[in-house]
Amino acid sequence: AMQALGSYKGGRMLFLGLGTGLGSAMVVDSLVEPMELAHLPYKNGRTYEDYVGLRGLKRLGKKRWHRQVATVVELLKAALEPDDVVIGGANAFTGGFRLWQDT
Repeated sequence: AMQALGSYKGGRMLFLGLGTGLGSAMVVDSLVEPMELAHLPYKNGRTYEDYVGLRGLKRLGKKRWHRQVATVVELLKAALEPDDVVIGGANAFTGGFRLWQDT
């Protein structure tokens, strides 16, 4: 939540933290709302975390994992309609995102 708030520039921002699992928060009008998107069902009986967390990275390999992260970002953007999406967390560097921000 603190990394999300530190990245906030206004409006509605979705923060996704790629690490051991998947951290998530929405920041709206400077208010942080931690979310548990990681545990929502995604596909093949697995959760979002199973695809974009560390388990997904190990199971899929870097290239396929990177594509899954991009797909998950697009799905969550469509569902939550943020103005910005910020990707952070330890594995953001692994995926080449480096605190990626989409405006």
